Amino acid sequence: MTQEQCVHFGKKEFLAKISDIQRHYESANHKKQAKPFLDNKQTLITSVVQKPVEKTCLEAEGALAMYVAEHSSIQAIDHLTELCKNKFSDSKATSEIKMHRTKCTAVIQEVLAPHFKKNLRTDISNNSYSLIIDESTDVSVNKYLGVVIKYFSNTRNEIVSTFLGLVGLESADAEGIVTAITAILEDFNLENL
Repeated sequence: MTQEQCVHFGKKEFLAKISDIQRHYESANHKKQAKPFLDNKQTLITSVVQKPVEKTCLEAEGALAMYVAEHSSIQAIDHLTELCKNKFSDSKATSEIKMHRTKCTAVIQEVLAPHFKKNLRTDISNNSYSLIIDESTDVSVNKYLGVVIKYFSNTRNEIVSTFLGLVGLESADAEGIVTAITAILEDFNLENL
């Protein structure tokens, strides 16, 4: 059983998607199985049994998350995972993959983003840089500041322009823009260069 499956009362297994949990919670089977626990007012304990995940499976999940981050919407991961499991069923790594939107988002935000952020900061080093900024407004009328950094990369031995971040603006005036730029520079520890 994996982290994305839950076991409780009647040992029912289901994916940990909010829609699946809500559907199960409202089912007659859940209410029947939960009744003795609720009548006795006992503390409900959910146990999750994990089996070790092979390194190749973790690498495959990381590669899928990287693909999604670069090329598509996170919603596509549900179908992409099933496609890989069906079409590459002879691979042990793909047969063990358990990747859906929530896990993919967490992998991108908690594993991949910090890794690439650290690499970018290391590559910038103490070199001089310049920023290219552009304000944008999304469909919900929130204002954002897109920031691109241009610097000389010692590892590539060339001038590089790359996306640094997208920062929400509290106000679309000079003070708001300066605050946003300061925040992103502090985030990358670049404010003292």
